[in-house]
Amino acid sequence: MRILINHLKNVGDVLLATTAIKLVRDAYPEAWITLMTVPHVAPFFENHPLVDEILPFAYKSKDGSVSSMLQMVKEVKKRNFDLNISLESRLRPILVAFLAGIPVRIAGDGMDRYGKKKEWYRFLFTHLYPITTQEEEHQSETFMKVVRPYLKLPANIKAKPSLPSASAESIVRMKELLQVTQEENSRKKVLFCVRGTHPEKNWPIHYFAEVIDAIFQKKNTDCYIIGAPGDEDYAQTVIKECKMPVQNLCGKTKPTDLVALFGLADLLVSVDTGTAHIAATTDIPIVSIFLCTNPIQWSPLSEKAKVLCYEFAFGRFGLKPTPEFTTHKEILPEHVLQAIEAQLAAKK
Repeated sequence: MRILINHLKNVGDVLLATTAIKLVRDAYPEAWITLMTVPHVAPFFENHPLVDEILPFAYKSKDGSVSSMLQMVKEVKKRNFDLNISLESRLRPILVAFLAGIPVRIAGDGMDRYGKKKEWYRFLFTHLYPITTQEEEHQSETFMKVVRPYLKLPANIKAKPSLPSASAESIVRMKELLQVTQEENSRKKVLFCVRGTHPEKNWPIHYFAEVIDAIFQKKNTDCYIIGAPGDEDYAQTVIKECKMPVQNLCGKTKPTDLVALFGLADLLVSVDTGTAHIAATTDIPIVSIFLCTNPIQWSPLSEKAKVLCYEFAFGRFGLKPTPEFTTHKEILPEHVLQAIEAQLAAKK
């Protein structure tokens, strides 16, 4: 069997979708599984044990979306897929699967909060499975709901998000980056991811600077800001506010380096972004800051994650705060510092 799974969103979304891919892999251990995703996300999933092939789809390419889509139809058609699983609601990958003649095309009915305006293209699928209570459950569960009915699996069959293990090369490179040596080093290494995919996810710059200065002085720590190359300038604005030294590592890590990086550091402090979801696949403690997104749906899936939330993050979705999250009307530096101190103490 040959299976095409499409998910053309950000790395955190695709990572959480590996829960569904794991169920598919377990059901069809001999199948050839291709993951179609956007080019900037593709490197994170290279050599993933659940996936045989990554198929990047630049559906917003400069040469025109129609031509890029038709080229992808040709690529998909020549692979002779038996099954397509759509784990998101974008029209173009769904059209690709339809035009390429994949005989079985499944999706979740209601995967998108705004899905009603997209009802007209339901006919492109052969199987649609209802997705309900999406905002009251974790997104990883929503992805699994898409594939369980087709695979005839009960609701108690679950999987965890996963990424490939760190390579020896990445571990060596990240040790050099963090200046980790064989000698005993009592200084903790704390990573900060200060920028989300949307501006409304960003905690104030001066708050981050205050926290970095405080833990540098109180906790004998080395502090680093991590992110993509495009985050470098934003990270520099945080560093300019800091009185204590902090290193800007934005753009200095490859996607495949992050698992190694988190294996060497002592703590990650992050806004709601894919970086926190990547960290959650490792053993690193996490302090995650949720300002506007639904923590029930999008929090990092780790027993070592402490999630701080604005009340607004619940109220805007008609939800009530739940005990597993620490909720404030406003998240202040002292709240994040308390969480950091608790996480570092627990790691000893």
